[in-house]
Amino acid sequence: MPARYGKKATHRQIVLFTVLLVTVSLLPLITTMFGAIYMIGSVGLVCIFLWLVIRLWLYSSADVLRMTCKYSTAYHALIFLTMMVDSLL
Repeated sequence: MPARYGKKATHRQIVLFTVLLVTVSLLPLITTMFGAIYMIGSVGLVCIFLWLVIRLWLYSSADVLRMTCKYSTAYHALIFLTMMVDSLL
């Protein structure tokens, strides 16, 4: 992950991205597009993502950054999988 403007600016962008991502991920719950399976899955995935971002903000290590980046990719796949399972059941 490039840090063109320094670590603090990069971490601030990660936090802003996460806040936006959490909002968009939980929006289908407010509009009742999906049911309980999506609710449980999305809230669990969001909590893990927030935990990783908070750890990144506090500790700022390369290992936490790598773990957060990998989870971000997995998060998208898992949230779509949760959407598919919820719509099929």
